[in-house]
Amino acid sequence: MDWENPALAATFAPPELGIATHNLWLEYGAGYIAVGQDSVLRVNVVRSSTEKATVVACIDGNEIVVYSSTHEPVPGELGEAGLEGFTSDMINTPSGWKIDHSDMLQGSCPPA
Repeated sequence: MDWENPALAATFAPPELGIATHNLWLEYGAGYIAVGQDSVLRVNVVRSSTEKATVVACIDGNEIVVYSSTHEPVPGELGEAGLEGFTSDMINTPSGWKIDHSDMLQGSCPPA
């Protein structure tokens, strides 16, 4: 995803928005691009109120990050395909639900 994409502000609340934007900017500067496509296997809301929610998701991570110059995978988790588990704390803002904090676990998914 492009670090300047306006959809980021529709998805993330500060300070997570700044973290996501900064990380994407670093990847752009390093010459990284994403190839492939992820598939959502399941999403569950495990805790919710009118103001906050916790969502867990399991992603079939077929999107990987490669060097734009060589199309070789970057080292580490970014360059590896596989299951990805996400736990996201969401907050209800005037413009809709946004990610307040998110953790990713490479190689496994949270329990259903």
